[in-house]
Amino acid sequence: MGKITSYDLIIRHLGEIVYIVFIEDDEMLIKSGKLLEANPSFVVIKSDTLYKETNEIELMDGKLKKIIHFYNSLFIDLITAKEAIPLSHKLRKSDSQKEIISNLKPYLGNELAFIYKQNEGVSLATGKFLDMGVKGIKLSIAPFYNSEIILHYDKIIHIYDNRLVDLLKVESYKI
Repeated sequence: MGKITSYDLIIRHLGEIVYIVFIEDDEMLIKSGKLLEANPSFVVIKSDTLYKETNEIELMDGKLKKIIHFYNSLFIDLITAKEAIPLSHKLRKSDSQKEIISNLKPYLGNELAFIYKQNEGVSLATGKFLDMGVKGIKLSIAPFYNSEIILHYDKIIHIYDNRLVDLLKVESYKI
């Protein structure tokens, strides 16, 4: 039996709802919908919004990976073939807790992209990182930064800076 690639996992989810986090014009975006078609160079999803549009998303842009995460409805990233681990689980171990806090501390007041779970799927929020509290992270939402939300630790699965570095990816955390 050969090695299973991320493409093999993606085509197994044809007809299912997926959530794709990708880069377009140096901006992180998220699209969700029913996966209609997949091949090694692009995927096509039918949007689950009111307009029912179809979106074709390229997997690669030259040598750069365009799609960062490709989640199914069970929050499994089909690119890495791993379940999305929430921040609350990573903060339970003291080694990974120290590493995460030291990764996030320099970004106080800076704009970050937060990928988090919601009841209806995966969402993306971009805003200024204001504070880490007992329950979650407080951020001021872009583009006007006039509203604040608190994202609970058990919902946050990734935090990216402007260079697309995942600040929650820590070496000390092993499942």
